[in-house]
Amino acid sequence: MFTVSGMTFEEVKKYLNNEIQNKIIGVDSVLTLSKLRSIRVFVLGEAYQPGNYVLSSLSSITHAI
Repeated sequence: MFTVSGMTFEEVKKYLNNEIQNKIIGVDSVLTLSKLRSIRVFVLGEAYQPGNYVLSSLSSITHAI
C-alpha cells in the first residue's frame, strides 16, 4: 500500500514509478488520470454560503466552505 495524500499528481507519478522499479526489477509503469468524478456536498452551519454544491473530485474541503 502506498500513501499519496497531499501529493500533486506529478509527485505521485515519480514516487510510484520509483517504488515500482525498486520492487519489481525490469518493469516500467505508466500512470495517468482517466475519469474525474464530481462530488456532491451539502455545507451546513456557519459557512459563508451554506447549501448544496457539486465539486470536482480534486477539490478540498476548503473549496466547499
